[in-house]
Amino acid sequence: MNRKSTFLRGRWGHKRSVVFLSLIVGSAVLSAALLPFVDFILVRMGFFFDIHRVFNRIFLLLAIAGIAFFYSFFRSKDLFKKYVRGKARTRSFFSGTLVGGLILLVLTLGGLAMHVRILREEITPAMLVVGFFDSAGTALLVAFFETLFVWGILFVLLRDDFGKRASIYITAFIYSTAHFLKAFSFPRADGFDLAIGFRVFFSSFRTLAQLDQHGFSLIGLFLLGIFFCRLFDDSGDNIFLVAGTHAGAVFVIKMGRVLLDFDKKDYEWLFGTSEGIDGVFGWVLLLMLIAFLNSHKAKKLVNQISSSDH
Repeated sequence: MNRKSTFLRGRWGHKRSVVFLSLIVGSAVLSAALLPFVDFILVRMGFFFDIHRVFNRIFLLLAIAGIAFFYSFFRSKDLFKKYVRGKARTRSFFSGTLVGGLILLVLTLGGLAMHVRILREEITPAMLVVGFFDSAGTALLVAFFETLFVWGILFVLLRDDFGKRASIYITAFIYSTAHFLKAFSFPRADGFDLAIGFRVFFSSFRTLAQLDQHGFSLIGLFLLGIFFCRLFDDSGDNIFLVAGTHAGAVFVIKMGRVLLDFDKKDYEWLFGTSEGIDGVFGWVLLLMLIAFLNSHKAKKLVNQISSSDH
């Protein structure tokens, strides 16, 4: 190990979360900077893709490279030894799927009872089959990748650096706001342009200023982030329990969009839209679940689910 790398590890090793977040932000800026050049090459080759999809693919590749660099540079084996290299905890995952599904099912049934959600009249077998597999596939992909990134890596790093309480709120804030970071436009250029990268990155934050459109969703996602943080920490960092809960919730949301229509916009503030958690009813339910996690019964139940797979 050379002297420079030893100095950097010693200087930044106790704030790994800051380095990790810097790598992710840097990946986003570089992706936007590379986008005009990559898009120009693709067009010249005869490939025409949605510019946002191209950006997402570039960012994914750079983010994976950044995580790999982080993992090797800091030798952060402690981030992965519990849940990536270990035996899959299937019971935890399916228990979580049941919990997440039930949470969203309660919100959906509440909307049906108030006629805010209405069962579609024309539902074909083909719609059910395609909707089921599309919902299941999306739920699994989002659950594992998003859960591993946000709670399996980011939350663990923040907890090590800033303690449990602060890390819960920081993670929930990042998780909720990240859902609304989207660039409005990508300036055209013939090559790599770092200025464009910074401009696109900072322009994506303008969506957060539209609180009249996204305020309810931001609060709901923030509370959901707190719930997932608590569930992850209380279960002894059982990533499969959180991933299952996440997957169950996403599956019900996706299937709801297939089976239900939404009416009575006057009641959106109460029951939200298709996500369910972006309404006051969803907030109250999440707050009740967070409070329940403080009880001895909840801690005992979570420990039983987690320990059953060891």
